[in-house]
Amino acid sequence: MSLNLVRDRWLPAVLESGQVERIAPWEIARADDPPVNLAPPRHDFRLALFEFLIGLVQTACPPKNGTKREQWYDAPPSPETLREAMEPYASFFNLLGERPLFQQDLTLDPKEHARSAIPIGALLINYPGDGSLDFFVKRDIGVMCPICAAMALQTMQAFAPSGGRGNRTSLRGGGPLSTIILGDDLWRTVWPNVLPLNARDVEAAPIAAELPGKVFPWAAPTRTSENGEVFRRADGHFLHHFWGMPRRFLLLPEEEHCRCELCGDESEIAIRKLIQRPSGYNYGEDWKHPLTPYNRKKTDQHPFPIHGKPYATAYTNWLPLVYGDSSGLAEPARCVQAAREDDPDIANEYRLLAGGYDMDNMKARGWCEGSFPILPLGGDAVQTFRTEVEALVKAASMVRDNLTRAIRSAVVHTSNPARSKAFSSSFFADLSASFWADTRAAFFLAAEDLAKVVQTEASDAEVKQTWARALWQEADELFMRVAGPELTHPDHARRASRAFNEMRKLNQGVYKKYLGGAITTKEAA
Repeated sequence: MSLNLVRDRWLPAVLESGQVERIAPWEIARADDPPVNLAPPRHDFRLALFEFLIGLVQTACPPKNGTKREQWYDAPPSPETLREAMEPYASFFNLLGERPLFQQDLTLDPKEHARSAIPIGALLINYPGDGSLDFFVKRDIGVMCPICAAMALQTMQAFAPSGGRGNRTSLRGGGPLSTIILGDDLWRTVWPNVLPLNARDVEAAPIAAELPGKVFPWAAPTRTSENGEVFRRADGHFLHHFWGMPRRFLLLPEEEHCRCELCGDESEIAIRKLIQRPSGYNYGEDWKHPLTPYNRKKTDQHPFPIHGKPYATAYTNWLPLVYGDSSGLAEPARCVQAAREDDPDIANEYRLLAGGYDMDNMKARGWCEGSFPILPLGGDAVQTFRTEVEALVKAASMVRDNLTRAIRSAVVHTSNPARSKAFSSSFFADLSASFWADTRAAFFLAAEDLAKVVQTEASDAEVKQTWARALWQEADELFMRVAGPELTHPDHARRASRAFNEMRKLNQGVYKKYLGGAITTKEAA
C-alpha cells in the first residue's frame, strides 16, 4: 500500500491532444503530447496542485538566474532530467506506506488515536461542520481514493482557514489569495513562477540533514504550539514557504475496493477516516509566501497576505495584483514581480491566475478564481501607469456608488413597501457584480491603451473620455433596467426622475475630477 507523489503518475492532466491522463511531476515538460493543464475534480485542488509543482521544481532544480530561467523556458528539460533532479527528495513524498508521510504528522500513532478518527471529508475546506450550511459541497464525502486524499491534503495545508480548538491557519493565514503566472502549457505555467537563486531572500535546498523540519515539516517531530509557540521565518528555510504544515493529520487507509466519492474512480485503497490533532505549526507574521500578494495599512507596518473575497478577481483589484499601487502599500506576489522584471514582454505569453477562498472565519462562502491580462510595461512608465489606472478604477467605483444610491432613492420608499422589500442587500450586491462584469472589457481596453500612452508620453485624454462614456452608458442602462418602470408610474415618476438626474449630475463631477472633463449626453450616446 504505497503512493509516492514524486515517482508515481497521479496528477490528472489535460494533454495537448485533449486526452486526460495521469502524469508524474517529472513529466510536466514532456515533448510528446505535452500536458497543458491540470484536471482535478475541484477548482481549489487545481490551484493547490500548481503550487505543489512550483514548490517541487523550486526545491529540486531552481534556475541560477533569469538567463538560466529563460533557457529552460525556450528549451524545456527532458522528463529524465527532471526525474533525476527530483529523485533525491522522493523519500519525503510518500503519501502512504513508509514514514515520513507527505503533509502528515510524523509522530501520531494510529492505534492511540483510532477512536477519535474523523471522516475524510474533513480535509475539504468547505466541509460543513455541525450547525453550518452546505455551501457548495455535499455532506456525504465518505470515501476518497489516495489520489484525491493527496490533493485534499495539499489544499488544506496550503490554504487552511481558522479551524477552532487550536487548529492552525496556513502559513499565509486563513484562505489566502494565490496568484500564478499562467502559460500556454503546464511547464510554462510552473517554470515562470520558480524564482531564480540570485533573487532576494531565495535559497537553494540545504544539505540533506537539514531537510527534515527546516524544509519538510512532516519529516521531523512537529513543532507543536499548545502554548501559542510561534514558528518564525528564522526557524525554517526559504523552501518551507511551499511546504507549510499548520494542521496535524494522519490518513487511515484501508486495503478495500471502493469508488471515490470525489473523482468517481475505482480504487483498491479506501480512505474513510483520518486522525486530526490540534496545535500544529503556528506560523509567525514574518513569513512571506512567494505566490501570494501582500498589503500594508501604512508604509511602516508589516505586510499582510491578501485573502480571497467575493470581488478578489474583479478588475478593481487587478492593478495591485500585477503592478502594485502608487502608494507602495500593495505588493504583487514575488513570482509576479520577478517574472515582470526578467521579461518586460511577458504580456505576449502569460496571464495571471488569481484564486482563493472567501472565508467567514471557519466557513467557506465560496471559491473565487479568475484570470487577468499582463500588459507589456517596464521601467519608469510603471509608476505613471499605476496612477492613471487608479483614476479609472476610482471613477468606476464612484459611478457605481452613485448608481446604487440613485436606484435606492427611486425604488425604495414608503409609498410602495411591497416593491421596496424586493430590493434586499443581496440585490444590490448582484447589481454591483453586473456593473463590474459589464464594464470589464472596456476597462482592460482602456488599460491597454494607457500602457501604450505612458510609454510614448502621448495624451491620455481620448482614453479617459472613452472610459467615461462607457461608465455613463452602463449607469444609465442599469438604472433604466431596474428603476425604469418607476418613470412611467404616476405616483413615482417625479422621485425616479429626480434620482436619475442627480445620478447624472454626480457622475459628471466624477468625470471632471478623475477623467479630465465632463461629457455631454450626445458624446455618451
